[in-house]
Amino acid sequence: MPSKVILDYGEILSLIKICKFYNLSLSVVCDNLKTRGRVESISEYTFSMILENQIPPNTKSLDISFEFNKEPYHFRGEVVKTSSKEVVLLVPSQIEIWTPRRHDRTFCYGKVFCALNIIRNLSDSELSKMSSLPTSLTPIYRELRKESPTVPLIIKMVKDELTKLGDKSDLLIHKQGENLPLPVVVISRYKKPLLLEDTQNYESYFKKYLGDEIIPFGKFMEDLKWDDDKIKAEVQKFISYFAQHNIRSIIFVPVFLFESIAGHIWVGTLLNKVSKILTPRDVFYIKSMADIISEALVKFKLFSLGSGEEYPLPVYDISLGGMKFEVEQYLAKFLDVETKLKLYIKFNDGKTITTFGKVVRLEEEDGKLFAAIEFYDMGKAEEIILSNWLERNKEVD
Repeated sequence: MPSKVILDYGEILSLIKICKFYNLSLSVVCDNLKTRGRVESISEYTFSMILENQIPPNTKSLDISFEFNKEPYHFRGEVVKTSSKEVVLLVPSQIEIWTPRRHDRTFCYGKVFCALNIIRNLSDSELSKMSSLPTSLTPIYRELRKESPTVPLIIKMVKDELTKLGDKSDLLIHKQGENLPLPVVVISRYKKPLLLEDTQNYESYFKKYLGDEIIPFGKFMEDLKWDDDKIKAEVQKFISYFAQHNIRSIIFVPVFLFESIAGHIWVGTLLNKVSKILTPRDVFYIKSMADIISEALVKFKLFSLGSGEEYPLPVYDISLGGMKFEVEQYLAKFLDVETKLKLYIKFNDGKTITTFGKVVRLEEEDGKLFAAIEFYDMGKAEEIILSNWLERNKEVD
């Protein structure tokens, strides 16, 4: 963490001038690309750098760090213009001086991945941060809050609740390699619920909803830029299909496991009954139940110590003292500073280690969340594997 933050504009400008005067080599990180560069010119509000590698033309900001007088400095630079390997940035509003690290970090994005289990008493913090939970879902939520909730029981309770909303419904967890129906492919693509209020009404397939939180059935056809004749023919097929299956109104809602779609919920009403038209209000109620299932799956995944057979989380940098990895949306709900973790780390040479760590910092960069971890209780064999990998992948300035 920073030991000091420089906010004085004159002092900030002086530091950038020092970088130019001493021709310092600055570390530059752009998303997942790491390069180096030197300050070329300085004006009152901007400065330019020449980089060793070209960055994408639409880059909005860069993470820049350098060392001067044995003190490490860091700042976020807002990009004004890029041209080949030259980049023009605004003079930053602050520069941080970081406490020197005991171990040099090695940039390893794309080379090292990890899985984890959380080591924590479940009563230490609230496990779910779902807002506006409907009162009727309280019994399900109460089961979710137990130290060892029964996932099949939660799924059964949700299924029972779904029967109150429509004539037909189901909650399905997807299997690997399974062929999914088109509506499920659509919600998997957009990662949003789908609502078709009236299956027999053409306009209903393209009805847009406030806030774009619900997608119409026909959105994918428009995004694929089909011509009008093809769209009309395809919609007619669906109108016939739903008529044959007696479906009047239908909703599909994705169930997430971290950032991936793990399953879906669907609820439908029938044409041959005096049934209601499903509405956006029903969608958000069903989404509350999908969120409960997601929480249950995540909790089961994170709090049940396993072998770490999957390594879904990319590690950004690593050293003998700790590492920084990218955090997914649902995982972020369970992490706080001082949270203890059991870590399963896999290197690009096929070797793996299992160790323990604690969260020392959570930070956001360009819309992504990262967790900085400090290792503890690392075994000697694991330390040798990590040390050897670091030596082979040592960065050369």
